[in-house]
Amino acid sequence: MVHLSAEQDGVVLYFDGVSILDSGGVAALYKYIAKCKHDNTRVLLADFQFQPLKTLAKAGFKPDGVHCVTYSTLADALDDIVKT
Repeated sequence: MVHLSAEQDGVVLYFDGVSILDSGGVAALYKYIAKCKHDNTRVLLADFQFQPLKTLAKAGFKPDGVHCVTYSTLADALDDIVKT
C-alpha cells in the first residue's frame, strides 16, 4: 500500500470494517502516515468504530489536520479528496 500511495495526492483509509485495533496496528498506522507525509500524500481516515478510536486516543493519536485528517463518514472524506 505504501508503494501505491506514493504517487497520489491523498489516500482514504476506511475503518468501517476495523472492529479491533491493537498496538501493532497503531504502530503500522503511524509508520504509514509518516511515509505518506514524507511523500507529501495526505491520509484521510474515515468512519472509525468505537474500539479503534479508543485505542488511538489512548495512544495519543492527534492528526495534524493537514497531512492526516479524520472524518466521521466515508462520504465526507471522499468529498474532501475530490476538492483537492
